[in-house]
Amino acid sequence: MIKPQPGILTIWRLLLVFAAIPPSFLFSLFLRVGGLWWWVCAALWTVAFLFFYLFYLPVRYRKLSFTLEKDRLTVTSGVFQTNTRVMPLANVQYVGLVISPFDAVWGLCTLLVTAPGGRLHLPGLRQQDARNLAALMPR
Repeated sequence: MIKPQPGILTIWRLLLVFAAIPPSFLFSLFLRVGGLWWWVCAALWTVAFLFFYLFYLPVRYRKLSFTLEKDRLTVTSGVFQTNTRVMPLANVQYVGLVISPFDAVWGLCTLLVTAPGGRLHLPGLRQQDARNLAALMPR
């Protein structure tokens, strides 16, 4: 079983912070600061942010795992419900690495495995580990 690197949780949290900034700005732009609706929106937005930051993303990270067996690749993920996706290695047509600017800072990447009828994303792998996994998959 392969677990993603802890740096992916930091990346997800940074992306959440960047996603939270525009709505916060819009609340202040269109609602009177200190008014009732501003307080309601600010409270709801804060609760939603804290839920994702403190609960959803850590649970998503803990439940994410990959297993490479001799004939198949299995990805287990989910927060409220555990999902297991299995891809036979004989069906793999394309394997690629996706490296975002945030991933590059932490030396991580996402392995993209494509087959007829499906695609698997394996985020949070070290770049060398992802290359080694890609080399093990027939194409």
